[in-house]
Amino acid sequence: MTDMIQTARLVLRSLRPEDAAPLLILAGDRAIADTTISVPHPFTAEHAQAWITERGQADSSSLHRYFAVVLRSEDALIGEVALRDIDREHAQAELSFWIGQAYWGRGLATEAAAAALRFGFEEVGLNRVTAYHMVRNAPSRRVLTRLGFRGEGLLRQRVRKWGVFEDVLAYALLRGEYIAARDSTLNASSSGAGNGRSVDVEADLSRAIAMGQDMTQEFLSLVAARRGHFQLESGYHAALWLDLDPLFLQPAQLRPFVAELAAGLQGYDLAGVCGPLLGGAFLAQTLASSLGVEFFFTERTTPSEPGGLYRVQYVLPPALRDRALGKRIAIVDDVISAGSAVRGSYTELQAWGAQPVVVGALLLLGSVAQRYFEAERVPLKAAVQMDFDVWVPADCPLCAEQVILEDPTALVANRTAEAS
Repeated sequence: MTDMIQTARLVLRSLRPEDAAPLLILAGDRAIADTTISVPHPFTAEHAQAWITERGQADSSSLHRYFAVVLRSEDALIGEVALRDIDREHAQAELSFWIGQAYWGRGLATEAAAAALRFGFEEVGLNRVTAYHMVRNAPSRRVLTRLGFRGEGLLRQRVRKWGVFEDVLAYALLRGEYIAARDSTLNASSSGAGNGRSVDVEADLSRAIAMGQDMTQEFLSLVAARRGHFQLESGYHAALWLDLDPLFLQPAQLRPFVAELAAGLQGYDLAGVCGPLLGGAFLAQTLASSLGVEFFFTERTTPSEPGGLYRVQYVLPPALRDRALGKRIAIVDDVISAGSAVRGSYTELQAWGAQPVVVGALLLLGSVAQRYFEAERVPLKAAVQMDFDVWVPADCPLCAEQVILEDPTALVANRTAEAS
């Protein structure tokens, strides 16, 4: 069985006695213990020694495979990735990982986990890999989503951390899903499958990202996309327009994305879900039913004077205003780009005394809305995400090139199915 795995930036290998000192520093960070069950805090030198010994014994049993994650450029231990509870009869195992805080935000957890998945599916012969994380652990959720994992449910108060029972989200990735994503994006690499040899999986990071892109492409296949020069409802300009009318015509194909978003909304003690008409309201009603909470919606009102950013307003119908008072509500829309509809709904709900505590979308385009809600300290969850450029009119390169501007929102002034 493989002793070492190499990726573009990492080496995955067994833990060694000399890893005790860096392990003490990395795992001794309270931020690591905060969202992991197996890492104690404080993490002492005795813990580090026992950790290395236990990992070695576990690897020998063939029931677990633990890898030290080493950054090649620095020859530095930065974390751990593992396949645990390997069940050969049923061909399944659990993926776990953590990366030291100093190395966060560089895609290293994704790269390490992708390499472990390749090992599990292609060498161990697994059919199913599960993964779990506390609801509040958003970075782990992003890693698993990029790797193609699908949400399978909420385990209420599954674990206790710092004396508090925590909800946990469950995920799984099947061999068929992994192979399909791999074969559709890259030629499989088969070098070095024997003992003591290094497996070259430099492409694993690209493969992992491609798995997330595969979900995005699957979602985009449900809508009609056009390239050009468009004015969005928010007033921003963009080169892509999504016609969302077909989206809810195929509920069976949409169901996995709705389930993924529903999983992301768990743990916020919601009393209701609100969406802007039309698509956001359809989604909100579905999620409200799934989560067992009330359904709210907002209606679009056209500004009296055109021009400027975020001029369109969204209002709660009179019959819903008193019901919203004091309630913790999630705001959702089918697609969010600059976020006109969800921002308008956010302002309206606050005006009537509601507490918007989380925002969600099936597809999040770009980062404009995310930056706004980060400033408001409201988390934004999405089933899938993709890069997306928008420009204020004064800075729009398509305007500078005198490309004809379309305003699709003018054609649907009484509807809100367009991406805002």
